[in-house]
Amino acid sequence: MKESNQHSRSVRIVLATSGGYLVLLLLLSVFGVYALPDPTPYANTQNPDQAVQPLMHQGAIRHWLGTDTLGRDLLSRLVWGIRVSLGTGLAAMALALVFGTTVGMVAGFYRSWVDRVLSWLMQVIWSLPSVMLVLAFSLALGRGWWQVFVAIGLTMWVDVARIVRGQVLALREREFVMAARMMGFSDWHLMTVQLLPNLFKPLLVMAASVFGSAILLESGLGFLGLGVQPPVPSLGTMLREHYPYLLLGAPHLVWAPAGLIFTMVLGFNVLGSALSSSLDTKR
Repeated sequence: MKESNQHSRSVRIVLATSGGYLVLLLLLSVFGVYALPDPTPYANTQNPDQAVQPLMHQGAIRHWLGTDTLGRDLLSRLVWGIRVSLGTGLAAMALALVFGTTVGMVAGFYRSWVDRVLSWLMQVIWSLPSVMLVLAFSLALGRGWWQVFVAIGLTMWVDVARIVRGQVLALREREFVMAARMMGFSDWHLMTVQLLPNLFKPLLVMAASVFGSAILLESGLGFLGLGVQPPVPSLGTMLREHYPYLLLGAPHLVWAPAGLIFTMVLGFNVLGSALSSSLDTKR
């Protein structure tokens, strides 16, 4: 009993810490852009080395984290990059959850040839590397914000579908579903009213995992030049633009966006693990 209470307390601490950090980033991305300088003007396009203002520079009262190679405020671009990452992750997560839940629900509910066809499709897509799929979809759809989240969402729905299919296969033979079927309710009613509410817990955990993975993939696309296009700031694009300065006297230009990507992905993964432990009814 004591160990169970300690575990519950640890899970609550992890949930509060990771959730609080992510909420802080969300608030910063929503409201911080109005209090910071415009991230797009170019102060110096002739000499990038002179355009960079380091930390604690005499102009740091206006540029708290200095400026980049084109004289743009680094903090403003980081905040905009957080907004792009969170927005892309949210849209990609929603698309993956809707599409994956629909496919998994249909496959698990109807079984027979429908399940075989959809399971084969899931197996084929799941066997392919996610990065290669995202690159293929990005090249096919083009460059832009909506193309990025569509490409990521169409790549990550398989994991959701596999979880939903397994849950539906276990639930469709339960007494409450059989009773509703005997009362003459339609398949649509059985799937949306009887089965879907019972998928809330696994879908909540999957949402956190998909969100973090989507942020990582969006940053990777930005680093390759296939993500959100300039002048919109992106954390991955900032890495691509500034990685030479890691050894040229301005490493903060690289460490700042890299640290944000790392902590956001870690935060969502930790949040998903904590949600999985807190929602585990066996404990």
